[in-house]
Amino acid sequence: MKHRYLFILEVTPVDVGKTYDELPSHLTLMSRFFSDLSPGQMDVVVRPLFSQAVPTDLTFGETTELGPKKLTVHMVEHNEELKQLHHKLRILLDSVNVEYEYPQFIGEHHKPHVTRREGMQLDAADKRTVTKAYLIEIVDDKRVVRSEFELSGNETKQLTHSPMLVFISGSINSGKTTTSKLLAEELGAALINVDDLNDTIPNFNLATDLDKSMDLAIAKINEYLAEGKDVVANYVVRQRDFDRFAKEINTKEQYVITLAPRLEVAQGKRGDRQLSDWEVARVKYHYDTGVASPAFGHIIDNSDISLEETAERIRKIIGR
Repeated sequence: MKHRYLFILEVTPVDVGKTYDELPSHLTLMSRFFSDLSPGQMDVVVRPLFSQAVPTDLTFGETTELGPKKLTVHMVEHNEELKQLHHKLRILLDSVNVEYEYPQFIGEHHKPHVTRREGMQLDAADKRTVTKAYLIEIVDDKRVVRSEFELSGNETKQLTHSPMLVFISGSINSGKTTTSKLLAEELGAALINVDDLNDTIPNFNLATDLDKSMDLAIAKINEYLAEGKDVVANYVVRQRDFDRFAKEINTKEQYVITLAPRLEVAQGKRGDRQLSDWEVARVKYHYDTGVASPAFGHIIDNSDISLEETAERIRKIIGR
């Protein structure tokens, strides 16, 4: 089922769960688009972004007529905060394959404005501070408010300690998932299985969607870091991903650790897991392409050591 959505910034308050024939005064942050994701799934994708966004000042300009209906609108200064919020939201939406109804209003063509509503008095140079965004679903030409997001600016809060990221990489059957779970429990850290995030990407394709996986992973990691939580994540990490981490993840304490058992061990039966023929071939592909021998981070050969010993070695590396 295709859902039809838009995102708005609050000018006049709206109520979550309420259906409107016409929304009160608002700024359209992202114009209408179609998605296979349910409102709940869309909430999960975008909430980390809004939790890190800071409250935004809107400066109103002159009124003009805009769009095919020639609606009277108050233009809004396109400041850096608005540009960045729109840009980052677009990146997330692109990662889940949305289809924009009006692509001519996206990206550099985004024209922030507030439609004039009866009883709403705005003058040129007026300012408003926006602290909330909303996910709106359009159903039968009515607007249903599905989610509210506080622009809390968590990324700017001073933390009592510097949270840490441990990202465990490795081939299929290298032990990264079970090791991550144990390590997260020992550290009291948030656990992110990136494979779970992939379930939110419609028709996920290993050949084409790995960058989208990392978009979602980085956003989720930053959400936990903003809350002061250490994070343990697991997925195959490529050189390009490693390079992104330094630029986009909001902590300097980052560890990428690759579990690299010998090829015959990775292709064999470990515990109760019996690999399919496709998985065996995929392991060989990973080893041939350097997944088990990256030029970055730390490498642990866990062929002949237990799960607990692997976690202990990781803890020695990170000093915890």
